[in-house]
Amino acid sequence: MAQTAVTMESAVFQAATLSLSPYARDTPDRETDLNLEYARARLYPSPPAAAAAAAAALSTASPPTASEARTLIHTTPPTPPTTTTTTAAAAIAPVDPAPPPSPHLLIASPYASLPHLLDLHRLSPHQQLLAQSLTTMTATRPDYATCAYPDAFNWAAIIQRLQHLHLLQQPHLSWPGQAFYIVVFRSRLAPRANRAHLRRLDQAAHAEAMRSGGLLKYWFGSADDDDGRNLATCIWCGAEDVKRALGGEAHRRAAQATRGLYLEWMIERWKLSVAEGVAGWELGPW
Repeated sequence: MAQTAVTMESAVFQAATLSLSPYARDTPDRETDLNLEYARARLYPSPPAAAAAAAAALSTASPPTASEARTLIHTTPPTPPTTTTTTAAAAIAPVDPAPPPSPHLLIASPYASLPHLLDLHRLSPHQQLLAQSLTTMTATRPDYATCAYPDAFNWAAIIQRLQHLHLLQQPHLSWPGQAFYIVVFRSRLAPRANRAHLRRLDQAAHAEAMRSGGLLKYWFGSADDDDGRNLATCIWCGAEDVKRALGGEAHRRAAQATRGLYLEWMIERWKLSVAEGVAGWELGPW
């Protein structure tokens, strides 16, 4: 387990490269589309029958067929990054998200407004599959903030979903062995920390990270009521994406606020390796 007790200077460098969210949708993709249709009917008023029809369809939705699921993978070439990024860890309880405004935009963090959505068009088909699978990420034990990182989340279920989604793409898409990069931020929130200020810093840093690209998942928990301990984590496409995330202005602002927000913090770096054909996986030090 790769753990590094960090100084103030290195925490400034790393505290905004994280991501976490204790909720994520794990619904059949047809149901997701119907949620979008129903949401549009509410946002853009049309005859009442339209919203009613969407709601009725949602109640009888069934799992997608292989051909329907295949449309989930967008093969549009990735868009080059446009700015630098960051993601500051936060110890705040998330709010249930609303459906995203387009099927190619994915809720991949506690924040559901447009600047925080993951654009699947910017990802390779393999990255899209993992991003979809990570929507099922959830903590599996109450001591997730202090236990070993591999034991804190439902990794086996995430990979099982990845295997299923990959199977639906065959024979059109092979899976070469590849690795994804993870940053973990363990913290102890100061008793009098301004949580509203922390939320603003975190939201700005996360939006900046989404513009930069490469962030597949951002998850954070809620600070323990007794001792303020929490954990935040992010999963990136590659190490270069993490490095690029360090130069953003919002990242620097969030990192500079670390001293007044946390009593202590620690950074861990992990690598998720997925074998060829999604035949196996491993979490190890990066």
